[in-house]
Amino acid sequence: MDHTPLPPPRLLVIDDDTILLRRIMKRLERHGYQVTGAANGMEGLEKARQLPFDLIMVDHRMPMMGGLEVIRHLGELEEAPPVVMVTGAGDEAVAVEAMKLGASDYIVKDSDGVYLEIFPVVIDQALGRRRLLRDKLRAEAELRKSEERYRLLFTRMLDGFVLLDSTPDSTCPDCSFRFMEINPAFGRLFAVTPETLLGHCVCRLGLISGEAWFPYLEQVRDSGEGCQFELPIDSDRLFLQVAAYIPTPGRIAVIFEDVTARKRYEAELERLATTDPLTGVSNRADFFTRVENEVARLSRYQGTSSLLMLDLDHFKQVNDRYGHTTGDEVLVAVATTIRQSLRQVDVVGRYGGEEFVVLLPETGLTEARIVAERIRQRVSELEVPAGAELVTLTTSCGVALLEAGGEGKVVRVLEQADQALYRAKRGGRNRTELHGGQPDQTSPSPEAATLARRQE
Repeated sequence: MDHTPLPPPRLLVIDDDTILLRRIMKRLERHGYQVTGAANGMEGLEKARQLPFDLIMVDHRMPMMGGLEVIRHLGELEEAPPVVMVTGAGDEAVAVEAMKLGASDYIVKDSDGVYLEIFPVVIDQALGRRRLLRDKLRAEAELRKSEERYRLLFTRMLDGFVLLDSTPDSTCPDCSFRFMEINPAFGRLFAVTPETLLGHCVCRLGLISGEAWFPYLEQVRDSGEGCQFELPIDSDRLFLQVAAYIPTPGRIAVIFEDVTARKRYEAELERLATTDPLTGVSNRADFFTRVENEVARLSRYQGTSSLLMLDLDHFKQVNDRYGHTTGDEVLVAVATTIRQSLRQVDVVGRYGGEEFVVLLPETGLTEARIVAERIRQRVSELEVPAGAELVTLTTSCGVALLEAGGEGKVVRVLEQADQALYRAKRGGRNRTELHGGQPDQTSPSPEAATLARRQE
């Protein structure tokens, strides 16, 4: 057995901050890595094309060529190494995009530099996954060369594996696939004893796994081409990535990989990218996307919807008197109250500090005013504990109609709702105003309205 020590992993670090770049390189070199630096995306790509690296770390924000573009180009390499994206706090949406482009992981910077301590952990994990992937691919190649190695892999592989006989079977008119071989991992995935299924048709497993994968077997058998698909089990308790192919005529091999953790991780990244972290409602970017989709829907199918813009009255006094922690609790309580006042199809988002916006699909101005008044009344009834006192507050609301339109429609409707909200503030607060109602003789521009509210 060869006991020659393996060379240290070769890392490429791409960051336009040269001081930070040297700091990262020194830290990683102390951990035994062989580190090369690049001061921008173009230089990093050139080095990645010329030298073999085991892993590449790339900063998100760089001039000329940002981290996402670097990852996109790295994906074009014949054998691209794993990539770790380094983003700033609040860039969860960037992390989602980076993972979709093929990044192995991401690290979020913090102002104290604590994130530098987790670099070696993330790198080792990424390198470990790469080694596992290479081992899996190598094992699958050996599977076709040696029956002995095949049997070893068959019993030890982590993914579920079955070999099916796809020749016609008169004993089961509804199914022509019978279990020939089943590995232990498959039994663990579906909580079955493999021996009880051998020789039986796949219908016998339908009660456990459902029949969603049966049509794919027919597709592979009829076309002769392999396919991949996802298979949720038991109301999404388990997510499987399934690959089916024909190893020899009359046989279909099916591999079941458990991707539940990855799916939940991706869902959590998606939630972080679209949700306001304090209140749990849609963040501003996600709300804009929802409204733009609604405008597109209205353009196809006609109809009208409405937008509400709500602003808590004198909220600055809450923060000044009770502190920002109580202020945050008030915002959470208000967001919950708004959600509980809406239908399931309605969307609530946090527009700014104490401002909320609501999308009401298929709702005219009259109905929208009723909803706004319901929210206003319920907010006025809120009592949020603050030590020995109870915090009460009111909200003002502006309502505008959302109809089909072209570019800039969303911004215009939000400005209309904002102007109506300003009229509600000028009219005494704790009230609702409709855009297009009796105009205020001193109605300001949208920019002036927003500035005036924030100077309360």
